[in-house]
Amino acid sequence: MKKTAVSVIIAVIFAVMCSAGITANAADTTRTSLAAAEVVTSYESYSYRFKEVKPKVKVYLTVNEKRKRLTQDEDYKVTYSDNINVGTATITVKGINDYKGKAYGSFEITPLSIKSEDVTFTLLNKAYAGTAPSYSVKYKSQQLTEGTDYTFSAENYSKAGYRAAKATFKGIGNFVGSKTLKTSVYPHAVSGLKVNSVKGNSVRLSWNSLQREGVTAYRVYETNYNGYTVKRLAEVSSNSATVSISSGKVTYFRVCAVVNGKSTVSGDYSNTVSVSLKPGRTVSNYVARVAKKKILISWKATSCSGYQIAYSADKKFKSKVNYVYANKNSTSKRFKVKKANKNYYVRIRAYTKVGKAKKFGKWSKAYPSDFEKLYEFYSSYYVNKPNRTKNLKLASKKVDGTIVYPGQVFSFNDTVGPRTAERGYKPAPVFIGADKTEDGIGGGICQVATTIYNAALYCNFDIVERHQHSQKVTYCPLGRDAAIYWRSEDVKFRNTSKYPVKIRMYCSDGKLSCKIFTTGPKKAPKVTLKVGQNGETYTLKRHVNGGVNYTATSKY
Repeated sequence: MKKTAVSVIIAVIFAVMCSAGITANAADTTRTSLAAAEVVTSYESYSYRFKEVKPKVKVYLTVNEKRKRLTQDEDYKVTYSDNINVGTATITVKGINDYKGKAYGSFEITPLSIKSEDVTFTLLNKAYAGTAPSYSVKYKSQQLTEGTDYTFSAENYSKAGYRAAKATFKGIGNFVGSKTLKTSVYPHAVSGLKVNSVKGNSVRLSWNSLQREGVTAYRVYETNYNGYTVKRLAEVSSNSATVSISSGKVTYFRVCAVVNGKSTVSGDYSNTVSVSLKPGRTVSNYVARVAKKKILISWKATSCSGYQIAYSADKKFKSKVNYVYANKNSTSKRFKVKKANKNYYVRIRAYTKVGKAKKFGKWSKAYPSDFEKLYEFYSSYYVNKPNRTKNLKLASKKVDGTIVYPGQVFSFNDTVGPRTAERGYKPAPVFIGADKTEDGIGGGICQVATTIYNAALYCNFDIVERHQHSQKVTYCPLGRDAAIYWRSEDVKFRNTSKYPVKIRMYCSDGKLSCKIFTTGPKKAPKVTLKVGQNGETYTLKRHVNGGVNYTATSKY
């Protein structure tokens, strides 16, 4: 290439470059500088926020004596610096598009008060004598840091007492001010609790003293086996106490130290110790044979771990003694015996248990299992008419051997059941209205009900239900009959004695007898039955111990 051609090319390139430079400089001279702009925030100061503070910014520029508000992101960009912690934060506004240069503004970040309601102080561990408390401090939900946000100091915690210790928090860094809290100082848990002696129902306990910690008293508690408090037994000033407990159970104890004053401060509970005392004598309510080879014993509940029951054919329990057990919540026990034709004697005692060892109380009185004592009886007489006699014997057989327990109600209809031909009952005379009779299935068994009713009267049992006949009967005194009819009329009495009774019915040779037997030691009270007549009305009154406790009226 010729030299002149190269020169021409270079000259052209230089001319283009010069032309471009002139255009750029011309454009820059048309942009307005922000150097004199006014940067404004809503407030001159803002509280510390644990994060960057970025207030909204307004930028004003006066050009040719006209004040104009510029638009962010069209005329300028905003950045912040030093805008987290307490101090002066800087705002930098940089021009864009039609604006160039920078303008600056500032605002203050002010500290928060440690005494603010938004600051919470949570006790992490109680102050114990000689040990300072510790806290968690938060501003709203923000955790504060000791040494960065505050300093902490505690005093007056060497001895236990109500609100004795002072905890002081002083704000640093982004926090100012101070806050002082008072908290109680607690005595340590009692140690060394032990049982020193047991005499009768009294137990002497002792433990290590905490007097050096400012303790003024000790509280002794009875607890359950899990250590939960049942009741307070004593409060003493020394490190020992004698308390009384009930026999027949395992009793658990624990102790805590307290400082009494304007308000009581209690320490933690000690270890738990236990004492087991022998139960008292168990009181047996009754014993009864309830089946050929089954015996029932009932007793009054007592405090214990369980019960041991002994039975033997030997009244003195010198040979062939057998044992069964019942749990502590039981008040009765049915158990099986080997021989049905033997009369067994039964007794019971309670025991308490510590580990595998049992401490037994005294035996109850022994009672025979069979109903061998006649409590009361009543007999009536009948004319031997085959069908009627058959009915008497069938009903008597259903009642015979029935056991009625204390408080239980005997029902003739429930015991005998329906009187039907399928069950063997025969037609025999029954009353129809006030003056007629006709044969009916089961006729005559009202005499069985009447005999039982009179026996119950003499036993002084409560008469629950009784009805009169529509005509006179000849097998009992007037005013003392009892009519029954399936599902509508019944004879019921309640055993108000303390013992079970067995009803025995005997029907033979024209005599119908109801005998009430018991296993209890007591006889029936003396009962006098008196029937008075007033016109066509007969009134029966039962007299016991000088008073009348039952009255019944009849037409016949």
